[in-house]
Amino acid sequence: MLWDWALAEWESSRFGSWYPNAPEAVERLRSGAPYDHAQIFDQRIASTVATVHNLLLKDVLPARLRWRRVLLAPDELAPLRILNLPEFRTLLPHSAVLGDMVALLESNPAPLRDIPLLRAYHEVRDSFDPALIRGAPILLAEHEEGPFHIMEGHRRLASTLAQFSDGRRTPHEVAAILGIWPGLKAWPYYHDVDAPFRPVKPQPRPEPETQPLK
Repeated sequence: MLWDWALAEWESSRFGSWYPNAPEAVERLRSGAPYDHAQIFDQRIASTVATVHNLLLKDVLPARLRWRRVLLAPDELAPLRILNLPEFRTLLPHSAVLGDMVALLESNPAPLRDIPLLRAYHEVRDSFDPALIRGAPILLAEHEEGPFHIMEGHRRLASTLAQFSDGRRTPHEVAAILGIWPGLKAWPYYHDVDAPFRPVKPQPRPEPETQPLK
């Protein structure tokens, strides 16, 4: 799971500078290769993901979840649950599903155009190619049958759903990683639209100790 998270981020302008220059692991990241348990997963990369995303992962990693790769049918994207985050609650006070978030983002309402999430979505929506996803989006669920909650990959899944919906891309199955967690409802980021918002105290990320990857 951590490997796919690293694959999704290590070249990004937002997170790339956090990833250490570990030659063997970097070559595997650069190739886009899925994690192979026969290969050494550089511990510095695992530690980087866990540190940068500490608030999301500090309860998830100790739970030792069962992770497996799954394929989502196109009609399974819209019902995906989004994280319980202030910016999502502001956009969607009465919904917790990806389909409603995409509908709102696509409408591009003028009063919300200064929200970073809206700007970031429109920056990548048209150029994004779902077939070229590096690092599978990461989902959580209490049970195998769902509902499924997005932990990582909101922008990529939202762009994919938008392109499938308006005909820019032919709908196809989307690969993801699913972790089964019976205690999911106790997670602060679990999104139940009928429950009170449970704010998580923000914490500054530590300064990266390594130079950006070249």
